[in-house]
Amino acid sequence: VQFIVSSKTLEKLFSEAALAMKETICDSEVSGKINKKIKVKGHDLMDLLHNFLEEILFIMDTENLIFSNVKTIKFENEKQIIAEIGFDESKKYEIYLEIKAVTYSEMYVEKKKNLWEAKVTLDV
Repeated sequence: VQFIVSSKTLEKLFSEAALAMKETICDSEVSGKINKKIKVKGHDLMDLLHNFLEEILFIMDTENLIFSNVKTIKFENEKQIIAEIGFDESKKYEIYLEIKAVTYSEMYVEKKKNLWEAKVTLDV
């Protein structure tokens, strides 16, 4: 499964990518009652986005949660972010697909004119 997201800011781009990943497995609106802080590092923006989505996926898998939204996201630089993520218990929602991993296949994060754009491929 692949998706492309675009936004005027990197913060919004990362938020939109996480939301697109969630919508791949569940199209219900999810309440963000459970908040988790995460700190993610990467070698560059593409690696950072990959690791950000993988961290969300890891929390979803290991804690039986489903992503709701990105409450806050702060770029320390282009190699590290700190974010607060909203989740809810996955058992409350119909989940119709399992994501195995976020892959680097055809992935990119680039600035195109005045918009940031990212392409993400999920292994399902």
